[in-house]
Amino acid sequence: MSEAVTRRRIRAQASAGDPNAMAFRLDAPVQPGRSGRLEPANAAPLARALFALEGLTQAEVRDATIWIRKTADADWAALKPAIAAAVRDVLDQTPYPLGEDDTTGGPDADPDTALLREVEALLDRQVNPAVAAHGGHIAVERVEGSTVYLRMSGGCQGCAASAATLREGVERMLRAALPQIGEIKDLTDHEAGSNPYYARESGASPVLNRPVPPGVIGWEDGQVMIDPEYLAPKLGLTPETLRQGMRSGEVVGVTETDDGPGKTRVVMRSAGRAWAAELDAEGAAREIPPPRGMRA
Repeated sequence: MSEAVTRRRIRAQASAGDPNAMAFRLDAPVQPGRSGRLEPANAAPLARALFALEGLTQAEVRDATIWIRKTADADWAALKPAIAAAVRDVLDQTPYPLGEDDTTGGPDADPDTALLREVEALLDRQVNPAVAAHGGHIAVERVEGSTVYLRMSGGCQGCAASAATLREGVERMLRAALPQIGEIKDLTDHEAGSNPYYARESGASPVLNRPVPPGVIGWEDGQVMIDPEYLAPKLGLTPETLRQGMRSGEVVGVTETDDGPGKTRVVMRSAGRAWAAELDAEGAAREIPPPRGMRA
């Protein structure tokens, strides 16, 4: 085996909006089908190796990208080669860098969190690529005591066949793959009418409200920049079709600034979906429900 293969190429990419965040990109997923945030207490080999490094505060794996956040006084010049070496060592030693039992490694992890991530991965991999062709999306909102709460949006919401699709198709697939699932509850407002996600005049969708991983979104030359690898699946696209859509105008974005609390909202829209995030004055971002009735 050549030295180039055994070394594994890892490219470090600085965050445009956060000097203490950096992405480390591999040529293949860290562990296929597994993603998630790593914590110092995780038993996963990659978590143990990374948090053994001084100055590292947060780590999150998303497919082939490892997002790292450091303390303000730590030096990337010293951390970057140490992180790359730690990642290579773990990948050379085990096929399960994120653990065998769940996405963040170890039997001590919260079972509801582990199940949530597994359901998310199945929906993204086996369900939403097909659903996106009809302008829809199915998301897992939460897991409580092995009960899975799903919500449909876009073209699925208000569709006469959507409830049957969930019951006969998606639910059957999820139970076959994840027998630990208890109940599956549909939170969708099916009475809201045909494609209400974009059609209503006002009001916000309750689909999600959660932190955006460090380094995904930030400022560059006065403009909001978003990692296309993160944004593309949110809009039902690949990174390449997202870039093409931005160039052709098929994907549009709106940035709004609130002069009061110093918050900025960015809303992106493709033909079938919308996605929104809010940035605070310190650069932290969270996903928020996109406004219904958004127009390009």
